[in-house]
Amino acid sequence: MKKTLITVTVLGGLLASNASAATYGGLYNVGGQFQQDLNADDAYRLSIGFEQGGIGAGVDYLDRVDRNPIGNGFVPYYGAGVGVGFANGVSVAPRAFVGTDFVLNQNARVFGELGGKVALGSGDVDVSPYYRVGVNFRLN
Repeated sequence: MKKTLITVTVLGGLLASNASAATYGGLYNVGGQFQQDLNADDAYRLSIGFEQGGIGAGVDYLDRVDRNPIGNGFVPYYGAGVGVGFANGVSVAPRAFVGTDFVLNQNARVFGELGGKVALGSGDVDVSPYYRVGVNFRLN
């Protein structure tokens, strides 16, 4: 049975804009995503949003470690994907991450992801953390 999830990102990560210890910057990002299950364990996700002062889009592959909630409702997964950003030029950022959904009820889950990414653009290479926090709403 295929399920469709639409995600509204409530809170994006604060993304470091400079490696200097004296200067920190960041920006919340807001967006949405469409997630489609491929089978009981695998899914793909398409996302678009406002991030780092521009517009970004991405595609990710997700693999659930265990489909049934563990302990207090956590559903762990890992994944990888690529994002494209359009702010001060074009950048491409492959990424890998681990995450978990926390089941609130049958139609809503809070999620969090943590990993790393490599952003390539404008002749620069930036290795940085990748993280995302949000809420998944299931539409039947």
